[in-house]
Amino acid sequence: MKKIISLLLSLTLAALMLAPAFAAETQPYEPNGVSPTIYVLGFGSYIYDEDGNKVGPVDTPEGYLSDAVKDCIGAFAKAYLTGSEEDLEAYKEKLLSWVAPLYEDLLMGKDGYQQDNYHIWWQMPDKETNKKSGGTYPLRGYVFTYDWRLSPYDTAEKLARYVDIVLEATGAERVNLIGRCEGSCHVMTYLAVYGHDKVNKVLFHNPSCEGYLLTSGLFSGKLHFDATEIDRWLENNEGVFDMPEGEIFEMIKETLDLFATMPGIDPSGLLLDDVYQKVLYPVLPDVLLATYATYPGMWAMVSDENFDDAISYVFSGREEEYAGLIERVTAYHDEVQTQIEEIIGEATDDGVQAGVMTKYGYPSVPIFEDSTELSDGFTKLTYSSLGATTSTHTGTLDEDYIALQEGAGLGKYISPDKKVDASTCILRDTTWIVGGLIHNDFPDSMETLAQTFLTSPVPMTVDLDPRYPQFMLPNGNFELVPMTEENASKSTVGQELEVDFSDSLHAVIARVRAFIEGFIRSLRELISGIVGHAKGTADPVTDPEPTTEPEPAP
Repeated sequence: MKKIISLLLSLTLAALMLAPAFAAETQPYEPNGVSPTIYVLGFGSYIYDEDGNKVGPVDTPEGYLSDAVKDCIGAFAKAYLTGSEEDLEAYKEKLLSWVAPLYEDLLMGKDGYQQDNYHIWWQMPDKETNKKSGGTYPLRGYVFTYDWRLSPYDTAEKLARYVDIVLEATGAERVNLIGRCEGSCHVMTYLAVYGHDKVNKVLFHNPSCEGYLLTSGLFSGKLHFDATEIDRWLENNEGVFDMPEGEIFEMIKETLDLFATMPGIDPSGLLLDDVYQKVLYPVLPDVLLATYATYPGMWAMVSDENFDDAISYVFSGREEEYAGLIERVTAYHDEVQTQIEEIIGEATDDGVQAGVMTKYGYPSVPIFEDSTELSDGFTKLTYSSLGATTSTHTGTLDEDYIALQEGAGLGKYISPDKKVDASTCILRDTTWIVGGLIHNDFPDSMETLAQTFLTSPVPMTVDLDPRYPQFMLPNGNFELVPMTEENASKSTVGQELEVDFSDSLHAVIARVRAFIEGFIRSLRELISGIVGHAKGTADPVTDPEPTTEPEPAP
């Protein structure tokens, strides 16, 4: 049964496509949490129009799924069977007729700049209430929200203003910065452009500044449909189709029924990669440009190894038309993404404490060429750890490699499950890696780790606090415990992991369904992985009551 489901799921996905210790001037270190923390969240902050109506992220209308399937499947099948340019164009127009209207009001200009008057809401710190409590500032006392469409340069300029607002309100001399997922791109750009004189500590939480599996794969066109890998993915996700009203099964059944009525199509023998190359690959750039490919913020999460291919793929034949956008996204790639090690090095040389918190252990949706690599379901650990060397999801590091590292005195950086070598990380002594978690799981225990790092009276490393070694796992209560040889088998889903992942699995399947709903809603959901935290409201129990208002004009 699973093999049949995996093939049908593959078909449906395809069909709709949709350093040195001698720094010149080391800034003083602020202990005990005396610096306020600005928390820069990931993708998904709400965007509002001039009248205060939410316009983004886009909400797909009810009934879109079944209507899109029924309307697009015929044109798709004809384009695949005939291979004619005329039928391919007809399928593309049919697909765009569903996708483009949802996003036309949110498109950026072809020069890469905002062309509307939409805005987000800021948490504005109040001078009277936003002070320390018990000697420390709360982790989420100052949540910075941003328009995720914009270039990291535009967002960094706004972040610089927000840093000044927080410093004025609190009377502090420096702030701590947390950049989570896409937020890491904007924090890194802030450090690159505005420096680190106003920064005490910086923490990257599941950063995507070195790349994100999904944006990298989609923008470069490197999709790969493997029914065997999808079957393995399903095998690791027992019960994931127990969705309300059986929506996934209904969708698959509808699609199968439609396929079955079309002469010449045999779903059981359809070659998915052939489908992709013939029908989807030539259509995807137009779909991207009708949606997310005009957003410099999304381009910031295309990995260096895929960037040139992505530019060529998306803009082929349109280089002059989109010259401004290409220039903007290339500037970020050249000046920030490929300079991350230097940007961090300059900050740490001057006394800024920098760290990384990330996770792995969940297979990514198997529609990309590198989906077998170790990840948290959405981001490769190599990216989110800023440089770790990893095995595949189901494998381990080569024994000869491990022996070589141990002989070089680097054995302590090898994870107990033999899947990760943290010695190659940019911040190898301040990188904490948690196995057994999906990207959009942000348990309180990880936020406690973040606060411990930010409030430590001495520079914290993976060797300082026995509660927080380099490699950890969540226990049944999602509390972090050290990873050991005894519990290491629980680091990846599918290896008798005892943590209950039912909520996370439903979130993943919701994203798969969204992908089928028109490709583009999926991109938003897949890129985010954290939409549940997108709005960035304060925790009423631990955080001060914020005031919110539209972001101030420059």
